[in-house]
Amino acid sequence: MEEKKKINLILILAFISASLPLLIPGVEGHIGQDLGFHLNRIEGLYTEIKNGVFPVKMQSLWMDGYGYPVSIYYCDIFLYIPALLRLIGVPVVAAYKAYIWLVNLITVIISYRCFYRISGSRYLGAIGAFVYTTSNYRLLDLYIRAAVGEYTALIFLPLVACGICLIYGWTADEKEADGTEAILTLTAGMTGILLSHILTLEIVGICLILVCVFNLKKTFEKKAFLTYLISAVSTLLISMFFTVPFLDYFTTETVRVNQVVGNARQIQESGTRLYEYFDFFMIPFSNLDPSISDDRMLTSPGIILMGTLIAGMGVCLARKADKRIAVLTLTAIVILFVASDMFPWNALANSGPVGDLLAQVQFPWRYTGIGNVVLTLLLLSLLGKARPDTGKAVALIISVGIIMCIWFVGVYGRYAELEHFKTTSDLDTFDMGCIEYLREDTDRDEFKKKVDVIRGSADTEVLDRKGTSMDIFIKSEEGATIELPVLNYKYYKVSDEKTDAYEIFDGENDEICFTVPQNYEGVISLRYEEPMFWHLAEIISLISFVIFSVVMAQRCRKIVYEG
Repeated sequence: MEEKKKINLILILAFISASLPLLIPGVEGHIGQDLGFHLNRIEGLYTEIKNGVFPVKMQSLWMDGYGYPVSIYYCDIFLYIPALLRLIGVPVVAAYKAYIWLVNLITVIISYRCFYRISGSRYLGAIGAFVYTTSNYRLLDLYIRAAVGEYTALIFLPLVACGICLIYGWTADEKEADGTEAILTLTAGMTGILLSHILTLEIVGICLILVCVFNLKKTFEKKAFLTYLISAVSTLLISMFFTVPFLDYFTTETVRVNQVVGNARQIQESGTRLYEYFDFFMIPFSNLDPSISDDRMLTSPGIILMGTLIAGMGVCLARKADKRIAVLTLTAIVILFVASDMFPWNALANSGPVGDLLAQVQFPWRYTGIGNVVLTLLLLSLLGKARPDTGKAVALIISVGIIMCIWFVGVYGRYAELEHFKTTSDLDTFDMGCIEYLREDTDRDEFKKKVDVIRGSADTEVLDRKGTSMDIFIKSEEGATIELPVLNYKYYKVSDEKTDAYEIFDGENDEICFTVPQNYEGVISLRYEEPMFWHLAEIISLISFVIFSVVMAQRCRKIVYEG
């Protein structure tokens, strides 16, 4: 079979193998840790777009209409894809599964291009894409944890790895790429991660700092330093539409995520145990009968990548490893150690503010995502060193990968508690994960779910409610304090027909409250009005993205022309 056909076959097998669980009707809806939260995010976008709001910042769907600033704290730019599918009538679960199909497809394409660029071989690039896309940890994120932000961020990790290799000349040809290619690659990777998952950004940021420190001389050479600087500025400019509102709220609103950051997290116990790295047929679900899984998830990189680590260690011990293989082997060992319960996470969290910040990763095994990239690069280096005698090894890798994916879908079909959410009414709008973005003293069990007169007397009638907007007719002879069934976050405005604004203050449970004067009769309007500097940030992001896209298109056209 000619190489081009082999490459296409491997890429198709990667996509199909990783997508097998999607063929099962429904979606895992009970054990899946984050599914309800992310479906509500998608449905919240759909609801606001249907109400004519774009871009969405405050979502009114949550908590039966009390509202939640989830789009401010957790970027959902990529979730507009399933939200738009909902807008044309696609059911909830179908829209979500369509998003996973697309994530798998893009992961195959991007990882192939990145591993090809690093290895210098299209064939090795395809093998890398197959192994990375079908890795156990990634399947866990997709189908068991329903970790939408994290598995979206995993799309972009190979781009960051490729960008770093281009900067330091760690590609197969061992030549530094021109600055433009490195800047575009690193910017695309870091921007994608930032707009997908803040915790993954923290992990990648830490790893980038360590790379820079261990290659300090090269890092501060003019070309490398400028590449990092321009990439950082470009990433910030493109992502301003999210980072500006996020920082505005994060620094001024008192929500539970601020309280969490102030407490040292004890996360060591949740790290991967050493034997679990090699327990390849452990039931991958958590929250099952302890006799089945000891309430642990299968967070190993999988049999192929762990086999790669063993092979790398063997080559090193036999003193047959070149510098690249030795460094990748050592790096993979360190990363898996950090992801394990052996790393002193609890001591680190108690050591001070920096250690506490590092422990906000929640689960040590999140570092396995980075480990997968490093182990894939190690595999390609080992195969590259052994070429051309790699045919049997590659056949074994592909066969084992497919068999493990088939095993995974079999276990998924057996243990998954499948749901078939179709419409908004099928969702629990109080499914909010760890309620990080809720006002810290709000009690969701005390919501009255109605317009209430808490002082004085007044007749009230809701004339219209649409998303974050509400029009209420109020008639009061002696004046009254009115409480609305909406949580009081920044930038809500209350005004009358004369556009006179009323002061807003917190009710007993952080609902929006305001006072009308004596002998008032008229319509009071509630609106969520974003500040002008948010819109300015959106304009800057749009312009920056257009410039980035034009430069990227020119670069791609140049590659095609020269190729």
